[in-house]
Amino acid sequence: MSRVEVRVASRESLQASYLRDLSTGGLFVRSKNPLPPASEVVVELSVANAPPVKLRGVVVRHEVAEDGTPRGFGVQFSTVDAETKASIEQLIRENQPPPVPAGVDEMELAELRGTLEAYEESMAELRASEMDLAQKLENSEAERAVLEQVANELRERVASLEGDQQAHRNQLDDVLEQLKRSEAELTALRAALSQLQDELATAHAAESDLDAARAELETARALEPELLSTRGELEALRETYNQLQTELETARALEPELLSARGEVEALRETSAQLQNELSVAQAAQTELAMAQGELAGLREATTQLQN
Repeated sequence: MSRVEVRVASRESLQASYLRDLSTGGLFVRSKNPLPPASEVVVELSVANAPPVKLRGVVVRHEVAEDGTPRGFGVQFSTVDAETKASIEQLIRENQPPPVPAGVDEMELAELRGTLEAYEESMAELRASEMDLAQKLENSEAERAVLEQVANELRERVASLEGDQQAHRNQLDDVLEQLKRSEAELTALRAALSQLQDELATAHAAESDLDAARAELETARALEPELLSTRGELEALRETYNQLQTELETARALEPELLSARGEVEALRETSAQLQNELSVAQAAQTELAMAQGELAGLREATTQLQN
């Protein structure tokens, strides 16, 4: 007589055991963790060298031992067609227990039946444990695949961060180089500004001299009636006047340069403000680089832990 294996699958779990009671209307499944009553299940009966028999059913009862521990549950078949019914009847015929020999003591027979029942329960528990281990192994393989996928994603993320870090370094180098050039330009502009300020002071001094010359000229004009008799003195005054006119023209010629110098001073101030903004951008880039390096270190540590 071949042993008949029973597999019962519900939406929540899959259990495997060995056949104890079977009829065309249902069967009993040994299990320490019986499915809840009213659970809809799919039952598969299989025996060596024969195709399995599949049926749908519902859990209708539980059975417990004298100490209150679960022994299994009963399943009532939902629908059984003629072909399936014939297969079940054949399994029943093939797995009928042998007839009891004449003259066997009833107590001895009961003891043997108890031993056989305990053996069957042990076999059912072993099969259930085997199925549970197989399920755990399958779950472990799935978790391992997920972990490998996560590890690969982390490796790709690390590679991407390393590329970003190099790009940030190159960008920072460019910013620092530009900052150095800007500082050199700012130094040159400050020197030019200082020179223009000196020229402006000189122009102001020349303007003061011109005012003094104008005052002297007015004084000379006031004295001109008295100096008509002295032509030499008049010629000297004329020469002085001409010289003052020349200086006046020179001062007037300096006025556009003064206005240009003021415009350059304003441009220098705007350039200085722009350079300060570029310096702030460079400092922000340095802060972002430091954060990226910290994140990269954390990802590397996480990758190392996953690989271990």
